[in-house]
Amino acid sequence: MGQSSFNSSSIAVLVAAASASNTTVSVVELDKVTAGQSPIQTISIPGTGANAIRVSGSASSTLYAGNSNDQTLFCFTGVNNTNTSSNANTLNPRAVVTLNSSGTISINTTYTGSSGNQTRGAATVNNTNWYVGDQGGFYTNGGIISAPSGGTYTALPGLANGNSSRQDFYLVSSGSNGASFDVLYVLDATSPTAGTIFKYSLLSGSWVSNGTYTTSFGGFGLAAEKSGSGAFLYVTTGNGATTAKT
Repeated sequence: MGQSSFNSSSIAVLVAAASASNTTVSVVELDKVTAGQSPIQTISIPGTGANAIRVSGSASSTLYAGNSNDQTLFCFTGVNNTNTSSNANTLNPRAVVTLNSSGTISINTTYTGSSGNQTRGAATVNNTNWYVGDQGGFYTNGGIISAPSGGTYTALPGLANGNSSRQDFYLVSSGSNGASFDVLYVLDATSPTAGTIFKYSLLSGSWVSNGTYTTSFGGFGLAAEKSGSGAFLYVTTGNGATTAKT
């Protein structure tokens, strides 16, 4: 059966095929409100051939997904390599992979990372220029040297840096400040059964705390969807890729 289009009542997650250092990955479409469901569809990302994508299903901080700025692309990173036995974290080139609403898979750009480091995630504001987070630093289209090696980056004002238990984040535009992204959710997890979700708002150029929520399931990936004056949060549980979870 062919791939069907995604719809607005669904959410997409990444699932590694195995808890192994080199495996394939699938994009799974789920209904956002149904418990205990079977997936609406599963889109397998090719693991062989010219457009092969290999990933680590045993690493602890890889396989993060996100949307492009215009919400038309589902984006993640992997290794564009046909090697099926070596640890994926040692392989190059690394790639930005996207799916559009019709489920069409594309490799948008590649970069060369440092052997032993995990790929993490990618973002774009115009679907052309890509900003890639990798364990070795930040990269852009075709990069061979991470941005911190040849440039600088600036922390968000008001937020503390350097906390190693932070897992994921998601920005939302509340509409109160035009199109600016002014609400930030940050996911922290110290174990598969202990986590915290932090909420921040951008006020007068600085991020201020709006409170926290404690989870009993740790947390690996986080997404948020604006709803009225608040938001719906979607969190994947456990240790993520280390147990082949979503």
